[in-house]
Amino acid sequence: MAYINFKDQWFQELRKVNWLVRERVEEKCRPFGITPEQGRVLNYLFTAGKTVNLTQLSQSLHVTKGNCSMFCRRLEKAGHIAMSKNDRDARFIDVALTESGRALIERMARQMESHPEQDVMSPEDLDQILNGLKCLERYLQS
Repeated sequence: MAYINFKDQWFQELRKVNWLVRERVEEKCRPFGITPEQGRVLNYLFTAGKTVNLTQLSQSLHVTKGNCSMFCRRLEKAGHIAMSKNDRDARFIDVALTESGRALIERMARQMESHPEQDVMSPEDLDQILNGLKCLERYLQS
């Protein structure tokens, strides 16, 4: 296969997969009244298990600080996170999961566990997908 054709083909496949993943994540988030981006914020805070500053959060989620701030303000308004100035440096905003946010992410996790990938994909298939994505990431970073 010609190199140009390969680049075009993987780019098209990646766009299709990205669209399908986005659609699936939106379906999972919609019943809980949050966007996929807000879900990512809640999941990150839940997984981190601690307060993080807005800069760390935006870098970890690979989004701009402005977008991250917007996601967080909406989550704060809904009572799922708390935002406050950092005690040591007022230039930083600390972000923490509230009990409401923890309960929400736990409900979402239970709902998602009822449709695990293992039901339709073998462990070998899952490993192959992850290895392919890691290979693509190395290629794109070179």
